[in-house]
Amino acid sequence: MPDANPQGVRGVMAEALSEALEVGQVILNGRRAFHYQRVFHDRDGKLTTSGERVLADLARFCRANESTFHADPRTHALLEGRREVWLRICGFLGVDSAMAVKFVEVKDE
Repeated sequence: MPDANPQGVRGVMAEALSEALEVGQVILNGRRAFHYQRVFHDRDGKLTTSGERVLADLARFCRANESTFHADPRTHALLEGRREVWLRICGFLGVDSAMAVKFVEVKDE
């Protein structure tokens, strides 16, 4: 009787591990999204006034609606990092680009 193909077993195990890690990441991201939403939304899931103002400030600071290009590569990298944070927050809150434009228009009182 021939031995089982160890590469086949390893391949199956690697695939199962990869799938388990993906499921774990989805669960972790769901938990993160929950916490982000608790910070910005009220109990009914509506964005709070403070949440709108913070997102408006971040939208401007992170250049949500403008280019991050800069001739100096270090400055460009800094601006891209800010934008990455903005996109992460929007992703967890379920904010699309059409909604993001509204945040820039919010005025501080």
